[in-house]
Amino acid sequence: MAFLATDVAKQEGEIRETYTQVYKDIVDKVGALPTIKDTDSALAISALMIGGVAVARALNDDELSRDLLKSCRKFVEAFI
Repeated sequence: MAFLATDVAKQEGEIRETYTQVYKDIVDKVGALPTIKDTDSALAISALMIGGVAVARALNDDELSRDLLKSCRKFVEAFI
């Protein structure tokens, strides 16, 4: 998901529909966790997980990339 986000945004039709369905499936899985109480939380957590990876991969600073991923992971773990 993270690696395709910018490329899929430029596409139309079936590619975007497939990407959207996969994202909805992820949101559903996150939302099914017993500690997740609402759709807003599931959306935010899934976006943080995917977006955190996307940004971390785009950085040219390995330490910052690791710190970003660690921070995202800590936040998600604390929330769920």
